[in-house]
Amino acid sequence: MNTSSRYLTTIHILTLMADKVEPISSSSIAKSVGVNPVTIRKAIGKLQHCGLVITVAGKSGGARLAKHPSEITLKELYLLLEGDSPFGLHPDNIDSSRLVSRNIEPVLDQIHSQAHQKMIDALDGITIADVLEKAKNHE
Repeated sequence: MNTSSRYLTTIHILTLMADKVEPISSSSIAKSVGVNPVTIRKAIGKLQHCGLVITVAGKSGGARLAKHPSEITLKELYLLLEGDSPFGLHPDNIDSSRLVSRNIEPVLDQIHSQAHQKMIDALDGITIADVLEKAKNHE
């Protein structure tokens, strides 16, 4: 699963958990998200390691949020899963004898860095609780 898919899947997982008080099984989450339960278990393991979810063993076990959904921002999740800028690197084989080619990479790096920071800032104001509320009221 690519990084962007992990980010979206993680938001989906945590939003499902935010809608339940009791732990949810990985197979139940997988059915809702539309992925293999192993993928869900791997994601839950990472989320548990980061202190975002708690797992409960046993017949009625599963995973639940370790924090209130209003305390988990999309920025936190994005930085956890994506980290660096989503923009790719420029090819190494550019013709540096040409002015535009020589300068395009630093110019695009600056533009992308500013756009990336604006996106991160916007994600900081959105929580899992917000996503859950919007998902419930979307229709």
